[in-house]
Amino acid sequence: MKYDSLTKILYQENINWVYSIVKELDAKGIERKEKFIQDPYLFNNIVVLGYYFMNLYIRYFDKEVVVQKIDEAVAFLSEIPGFEPDDFFVNDFVSYVNGPIQYPKRYKVRNRSYFIVIKTNAKTLEEFKANGTSVVEQSAEQPVVEKERPRSPYLSDNVGWYEAEVTFNRVLANPVTGKSRYFSTDFVARVKATSVQDCYDRVMDYLRSRPDIDSRSQLPSIKGRNFRTKFLGLYPEG
Repeated sequence: MKYDSLTKILYQENINWVYSIVKELDAKGIERKEKFIQDPYLFNNIVVLGYYFMNLYIRYFDKEVVVQKIDEAVAFLSEIPGFEPDDFFVNDFVSYVNGPIQYPKRYKVRNRSYFIVIKTNAKTLEEFKANGTSVVEQSAEQPVVEKERPRSPYLSDNVGWYEAEVTFNRVLANPVTGKSRYFSTDFVARVKATSVQDCYDRVMDYLRSRPDIDSRSQLPSIKGRNFRTKFLGLYPEG
């Protein structure tokens, strides 16, 4: 039996079971809070198309793969320099793979270095690139449209030099009384970075590493008005 034929049979047979669950919840007055239970067709997509046929697309910089098994994914991830999948990661990864969550997940390798995992019905990397995340024919009555989450403007690639201005509350101790107080402090630096987020991370890492800055000092958020950047171009001015 072909893959598509088996999928359609399971989908049609399973929708009756899904509706029986939803009907029972409604009869008992149990609120369907989870989004995947609110829509029976989406619930069925997750159970049939997700649990039975979900593969994984994994990308780390220019390295990418589509795998069908968790151990294949872990083997691929083990080849990432400096990344060792421990028990905590494996448990979290398995929970994500087997759970109903459909949106992509990003895992941190080290500072400013991540790999992304996307659930897909594609069986090969070529099929994934040609058809996107979903290649199984959706129900004509209730198609499921996966919305791509907007990317943060702070992560937009823009390699070059940035001038970063930071205003933060610095803790300073009175040498006479020994008591500490917060003082508003300005800091300006020129940083070579790949994005605003990268610039922010580099500046914060530098401030935290300085021995003369107390760890109790309050550093600003990237979204606040106390962190400002100006893009200078590929070469710093002056």
